[in-house]
Amino acid sequence: VRAIFLDNEGTLAPDARNMLRPYSAQEQLGREGRAPDPQVLECLQQLAADRANTVVVISGRNRPTLEQWFGSVEGLGLCAEHGFDYKLPAKLNSGKTEWMCQADGVKDDDWKTIVFELMKQYVKRVQGSVVEYKGSAITWNYRKVGAQQLAKEIALELTRFLDPKEGLMHGYPVQVVSGKGYVEVKRSDVDKGNTVSRILKHMRGSLGSIDFVLCIGDDRSD
Repeated sequence: VRAIFLDNEGTLAPDARNMLRPYSAQEQLGREGRAPDPQVLECLQQLAADRANTVVVISGRNRPTLEQWFGSVEGLGLCAEHGFDYKLPAKLNSGKTEWMCQADGVKDDDWKTIVFELMKQYVKRVQGSVVEYKGSAITWNYRKVGAQQLAKEIALELTRFLDPKEGLMHGYPVQVVSGKGYVEVKRSDVDKGNTVSRILKHMRGSLGSIDFVLCIGDDRSD
C-alpha cells in the first residue's frame, strides 16, 4: 500500500497565478492559474489506476478549480484550501466520490474581517499585490510585484504584525504562514500536515498498514 501526496502549482504545474483585486469581503475573488498539462493528467491517471497507490493532490486552490483541473482523473483524491474541503478516493469512502468540509461550525467572521481590512491596506501600499479571500484563510499575495525585495521586507513586517503569539491575531485560533510570494492567515486546524494525517488514518482503516509514503512540494509550507 502506497500513499502519494502531491502539491499542484510549482510541482505538477508551473506557478503562474493571476488573481484579481477584491472590492468587498463578501466577494468571491476571481483568480486564474495554469491547469496541469494533459501529459501530467495522464501520468496521474496511471498512478491512480495502480491498486496499490492512493494518490492525492493537496492545493491551496478552491474546490471548483481543483474539480475543473483534476476531475477527469478517476480515483484521484483532491484536497482544496490545504484540506479544508476534500474528496477522498472512492476506495477510502465506501465507493463514494463526494466532497466533504472540515468546517466544524466555528464562526470565523471576527478574525477574517480584521485581517481582510488590514491586508487591503497592504494592497494599497504595494502595487501589484492582491488579497485572496477563502473559506478557511485570507492571503496577501505579492507574486506579481515587480520590486520583489521590497515586497519581501513588507511581507516580513506584515507577518510580525499578525503574529498570533504577540501580534494582532493573539487569542484567535489561527496561524500565520509566510510562504513563497504570500502571507496567509488561516485556521490553525487546517494545514497540509493535518490533512495528510487524516488521509493516512482513512487509509489504515480501509486498506491496512501503509508500506510507503511520498510527499512532493515546492515550498516550505508543503
